[in-house]
Amino acid sequence: MVSYEVSIGFVFITVLLCVGSLNLSQVVIAQSGWFFNWFWLPLLPMFVIFFVSALAETNARRSTADVEAELVQGFQTEYSSMPFACSSSANTPT
Repeated sequence: MVSYEVSIGFVFITVLLCVGSLNLSQVVIAQSGWFFNWFWLPLLPMFVIFFVSALAETNARRSTADVEAELVQGFQTEYSSMPFACSSSANTPT
C-alpha cells in the first residue's frame, strides 16, 4: 500500500525531470511562452495521478473519534511529563 504523498512526490519529480534542474526559476523559464510550451501534454497522466491523490488525501477521515485509541495508547501516557523526561534522558546513550 502506497501513501498518497509518495504519488504526489513522483509528480513533482517528473516536472523536475522535464526541466532538468532543481531551480524553481528554471522551471518557470522552461515553461515560459505560449500554451504549448507548458508541460501539460506530456504530463497529463501525472496530472490525473496528482488530482486523484489530492482528492484522496483531502477526503481521508481523520476525526478524533476514529483515531482516539491510537492517540491514547503508548507508554508515554502512563507517566507525567517530568518523570518521563528524566527517565528517557537517563536511558539515552551518549
